[in-house]
Amino acid sequence: MAITSSWYDGPWTVSEWAKGLATVGSARYSVANYDAWKVTIKTGTDRTVNIAAGTGAGSGVVDISTAVESVQVPVISSGTRWDLIVARRDWADVTGSATGSNGKGRTRFTYVQGGASKVIPSRNANYGVLDDQPLALIRVASGSSNVLEVVDLRIWVAPGGMTAVDDLVRQYVGWPGASIEIKGVLWQRRYNATTGAPEWVRPVEEWIKANAVTTPSVRITGTGDASATSTTHGFQVGATNSFNIAVDNNEVVGRNNGALVAVFFDGGITLGTANVGPNYAARRDYVDSKVNTRMGGNIAAGAVSVQPNTFVTDDGETYYRGSQLITFPAGRFTSIPRVTCSENTEVPGRVRSVSATDVTLTGCRIWVARNNTSTTGVTWIAVNAAD
Repeated sequence: MAITSSWYDGPWTVSEWAKGLATVGSARYSVANYDAWKVTIKTGTDRTVNIAAGTGAGSGVVDISTAVESVQVPVISSGTRWDLIVARRDWADVTGSATGSNGKGRTRFTYVQGGASKVIPSRNANYGVLDDQPLALIRVASGSSNVLEVVDLRIWVAPGGMTAVDDLVRQYVGWPGASIEIKGVLWQRRYNATTGAPEWVRPVEEWIKANAVTTPSVRITGTGDASATSTTHGFQVGATNSFNIAVDNNEVVGRNNGALVAVFFDGGITLGTANVGPNYAARRDYVDSKVNTRMGGNIAAGAVSVQPNTFVTDDGETYYRGSQLITFPAGRFTSIPRVTCSENTEVPGRVRSVSATDVTLTGCRIWVARNNTSTTGVTWIAVNAAD
């Protein structure tokens, strides 16, 4: 056996007592360092992973693995399956290698077969009888011999709390009083004061809810782009899974749980030196900007140059006309917008007309008709107003 265990049935030495108290007294499960019991794909062997050597602990037992061990999961006939790799502790197993345990107690690496969803499946959690310590969630699929993905579920502990690298860990570290850091976010498990139900909270957000912060200035250096699903933007008001506003260094984005929504300026806004009332909107054109305002719809605007170089005779009249295709920003409109055009010229009498045709969700064609072939600038605005 490559695994030896302490703290199944005793007696134990003083040194084993010291080691066990420091390790198992901090949390229900842990591994000693970053490399201990790390799960990796074993290439060249069907549906198999390796578990690195090292020390782990759980449910009052300390285990030392001195060599790499492998676990193979069953064949999958169709679709995708997520299986859980665990360290299984069996206090009734008499084939184990627990030191000083009178032949009782065994820890071994094995799997718990899961389903198609990326969740931790039901596992043994009867401490002191039969218990599974989660190490990784792995994905296998029909038609593929190798394991396709490994999600690290190990936790590291110290007297101040726990740390992990994937948020799925919170599916099994669910005992009230637990405090765990995952990817820079601190989570705490507590009882809801009103319902008594266990819940996860982020203490920093809870503190902000309960305390107003007053400071002369705030400088945010994050420059991540704000979008419907962004997470690296510099500033946000509201919970991500509900209505919120995300702000980067040149955008303000209204969002609701991953979808774009309107931003309301109830008292009106001022752009440059022009004041815009509460029921209107005005903007300069930036094709990568998104504007949702009190008017309840989406807007795109821009300018295009058109050369009327085709000679036309129509009902005895002659003139020149030309057109140019324009493209709206991707995803801006969900129904066909209305497009208005205006010529930019110091001699408007020479322009017969400007218009837009072939309007779709993604663009339109801008036309110019005039009495010569001079290139003509046209400004346009497309509005998808609320019904």
